[in-house]
Amino acid sequence: MTLTNTDKGPEPFYYPPTVCPHCKFGLKLSMSHRTHCPAQQPNKPACHEVAPGFFVGSVEARVDPRFVAVVSILSEADARYVGARVAMPSVPMFHVEHEDQGEGLLTKCVPAWAFVDQHRTRGPVLFHCLQGANRSPTAYCGYRITRDRVRAEDILLDVLARRPPAWYINRTNVEALRALDSSLL
Repeated sequence: MTLTNTDKGPEPFYYPPTVCPHCKFGLKLSMSHRTHCPAQQPNKPACHEVAPGFFVGSVEARVDPRFVAVVSILSEADARYVGARVAMPSVPMFHVEHEDQGEGLLTKCVPAWAFVDQHRTRGPVLFHCLQGANRSPTAYCGYRITRDRVRAEDILLDVLARRPPAWYINRTNVEALRALDSSLL
């Protein structure tokens, strides 16, 4: 029996997509991404509004006066490096200590999400990591999956469209977001 596409079920989900939503470049193994693409410029601008009242960005954004609360996701080494060049925010901040490529980020974020729940009604909240390309978009996506029951695939593509450096969310974090999504069904 020949299986048609509908018999196979949903198409597999790949992240990041094979075509960049910002520059429409089709990724190839033999060629790097276009240098002028916004996905290649992680700190310009320092943050993006990814949903009303929610921003994702790099550590430089944490001193922006529009935020009422900040979720900071930095390793111990990142925090030492940043301490000398970026001031602490003047608003409440919740720190999640996590290495950029380490596993288990979403588990560490559960208390941070409760912190966001306490502050989000007062104004905009920032999720930041060092460059705003992996840990902070992952934490934000996890928050939206748990609070708003958004599907992992949908929120990943949405945050990528609004925060180009989210192109660099690593495979481990994508799989953790998909597992979180499945666990809530």
